[in-house]
Amino acid sequence: MVFGRLSRSRTKALESRFTTFSEQLQGVFGRIKNDITTTNSKVYSAEKDLNNLKLWVAHLNHQNKLLEGQNKDLTEKLGDLNHFSSKLHTSHTELKDQHSRVQETLKDYQEALKQHK
Repeated sequence: MVFGRLSRSRTKALESRFTTFSEQLQGVFGRIKNDITTTNSKVYSAEKDLNNLKLWVAHLNHQNKLLEGQNKDLTEKLGDLNHFSSKLHTSHTELKDQHSRVQETLKDYQEALKQHK
C-alpha cells in the first residue's frame, strides 16, 4: 500500500513534469514557427524589392542605350558642324584676303586715274 501511494505520487510528479515540458516544447515550437513565418515574409518582401530593382536597372540600361545612340548622333552632327565651321572660316579668310587685294587694286587704279588726269 505504501508502495502504491509512492508510485502514484511519483507518477503524478512525472506527469506534471511531462506536462510542463510539453508546454515549454509547444512554446518553443510556436516561437520557431513564428520566426519562420516572419523570416519567410521578409524573404518574400526582399524578393519583391529585388525584382523591382532588377526592373529599374533594366529600365536604366535601356535609357542609357537610347542616350548613347543620341549622343553618337549628336557627336556626328558636331563633327559635321566643325567641318562646315572650318570651311566657313577658310572661306571668310579667303574673302578677307580678296577684299584686301581688291581694295589695294582699287587704290592703285584711283592713283593711276589721278595721275592720268
